[in-house]
Amino acid sequence: MDSKFLEFWGNVLLSAAKGQRQIEDFNRWIEQGFKGIQEFGTLLAGIYGIKEEPVPEEGGGEAWNRALRDFRKSYEEYMGLMGMVSREDYRRLAEECERLKEKVAEQEDTIRRLRMNAGWENTSRDEVVRGVQDLMTRQTEQFQELMKSYVSVFKGDMPAKDEKSKEKKKKMARGKS
Repeated sequence: MDSKFLEFWGNVLLSAAKGQRQIEDFNRWIEQGFKGIQEFGTLLAGIYGIKEEPVPEEGGGEAWNRALRDFRKSYEEYMGLMGMVSREDYRRLAEECERLKEKVAEQEDTIRRLRMNAGWENTSRDEVVRGVQDLMTRQTEQFQELMKSYVSVFKGDMPAKDEKSKEKKKKMARGKS
């Protein structure tokens, strides 16, 4: 973390001990996104080693912008260490949360309409799952019966049929003679 930021923060807290108004101004400055440097310009300028008033012709505007960027970055790191998020991040996440809630509501409405169209409006999920499980159980039993019949056809009945056909041939042959 930037040592100049820590020095600035220490000076702000020392100044706050002298008067509540300055800390209220500082909070308002942060809430506005670090706009309106005039209130803390002297304090910031002294710590970052720049002129109090930014003079664009002398490159002062860039120095102020760099100092503000460094300060803002250090401030966000400091707040992150304390487990806090910026108002901007909070607002962004709150908006995303609202969008997701709306999307969930739309999807639940779509599911409800589709269930009604399918005739499942009074059917609970458990009943549907139970019905599918029963269907699968019946199909499994039927498949096993089918396999047993195939096995019996190929194992036991084939030779018996061959013997029966041989006996028929013998009888037919006897009848001819």
